[in-house]
Amino acid sequence: MRLADLVAVRDLEVRIVVGGADVGELAVTAAYITDLPDPTRFLVPGIVVLSSGLWVDRPGGVERFVGALVAARAAALVLGTVELREVPDEVVDACRREGLVLATVPDHVSFGSVVEAVVHGADGEDLRAVDLPARMQRVLAHGSLSGVLHLVSAEAAVPTWVLDDGARLVAVSQEVTTSRRAEVWNAVVRSRPDPRTPAVTDGPLGVVGASVLLLPGADPGAPALLVAEKNAADLTARQRSALLALAAALRPELRYSARARAAGQQRTADLLAVAAAESLPPGELSALLRIAGLDPRAPLRVVVAETDDARFPAAALAALVEELVAGPAVQVATCVHDGRVTAVLTKASGAGGDLRERLERRVGEFTPLLAGRRLRLAASDLAVDPGHLAVAHSTAVERLRSADSGTAQVLLVDASSAESHRSLLRMLPVRTRAAFAAAVLGPLLEHDARNGAELVTTVEVFLDHAGSWQEAARALHLHPNTLRYRISRAQELIQRDLSSMPDRVDVFLALQCRGSLPREG
Repeated sequence: MRLADLVAVRDLEVRIVVGGADVGELAVTAAYITDLPDPTRFLVPGIVVLSSGLWVDRPGGVERFVGALVAARAAALVLGTVELREVPDEVVDACRREGLVLATVPDHVSFGSVVEAVVHGADGEDLRAVDLPARMQRVLAHGSLSGVLHLVSAEAAVPTWVLDDGARLVAVSQEVTTSRRAEVWNAVVRSRPDPRTPAVTDGPLGVVGASVLLLPGADPGAPALLVAEKNAADLTARQRSALLALAAALRPELRYSARARAAGQQRTADLLAVAAAESLPPGELSALLRIAGLDPRAPLRVVVAETDDARFPAAALAALVEELVAGPAVQVATCVHDGRVTAVLTKASGAGGDLRERLERRVGEFTPLLAGRRLRLAASDLAVDPGHLAVAHSTAVERLRSADSGTAQVLLVDASSAESHRSLLRMLPVRTRAAFAAAVLGPLLEHDARNGAELVTTVEVFLDHAGSWQEAARALHLHPNTLRYRISRAQELIQRDLSSMPDRVDVFLALQCRGSLPREG
């Protein structure tokens, strides 16, 4: 295909930044996604290289990267702006100086879509005539990570599989069990290897029969893994070389995916911050929900989650929560907020199954990954208005804080979890509890603050002793007549009759909610 054919694909929105009128006639033979500082070994003439530009900030990074593409006679560089926000002037200058076509695509267009367009438009060739790294690059150009694993596994005669930084199985050359994945991943996480020095090593902490290569992602504490089902000591030089080449090819693919997920999580975190600040009108908040991949017209729910293991990587917990809460017609956006994983869900009208049912149905799939750790989740009630997002979030956080640790490996706290008036009140947002306490006790609190009195304490002790004048007076070290006077005065201020059960319940619950009131001063 010609470069002009690629530019003409309307959905891709490829925009030429540097290049003359005749650049459209350039032949395109392949496409490759990479952020390697020097991708020379994976380049072929006529290739379109797609990159998020992580090499820009390296000393000499622009000259080295652009120089590699020019030397390989690449057709064009397509630079994404998810990370860079805009095309740097030094990249524009370097491409113009070296005569390399420079193009961009909008943030909402995936690099994989561009690769697919090239694959469908370019003529194929016999890959057997090309060396292994180049063959891997051509297979990756078809957007198939499993395909490149099959290629290398066939060459090296060793099964391989890949986990991303969220412990998701993203590519396999042959089937691997859930327990095996969990065993290797947990061994790596618990050994906390240094992701800056990836090498073919035996599985850490006694994992038998595996060689592990670390492929650093967005979070240094949660690397992606390339696993070969053979001890490192038993690998031949040819097998070791093939695995190292495979790791080099996979590393930029996985790093880009991790950074794209991190960008999505940042959008979700920004959405929660804006919702909490109540600084945007409903229309703009709905737009932010769409940007985060959520449907502003659908009911929303917030789920927050944490484990009892501070070393459990946030990326893996976010992926676990996404998998647990996902369902038909459910959109999920996650982020790490105040040390917890937060998921915002929207569910299309008529979508079946509730959250607890989905959790109970699927939790068994993920217990091997938890490996004895306890997972706690708390969910808000459904909110039908985007403007209720902040309340839903605070409700979920409060429910998680108040959840009993218990012994269950996976615990979900939601509106059905109330077992006492305390747990019932904790289901309510802090703002709602504070408003109720202020409405019932406000005059009493103002009186005490103004006069240095203790009518609130008097009422609290009176109710704690079930309205017994003698026992409450004894506890307060007061004469019963003095207690009667104080209770009478309190009843006048709050317009409640403490001999009436409904009024007594109102005051009792308001006293329980009093901790939600803002502190003075």
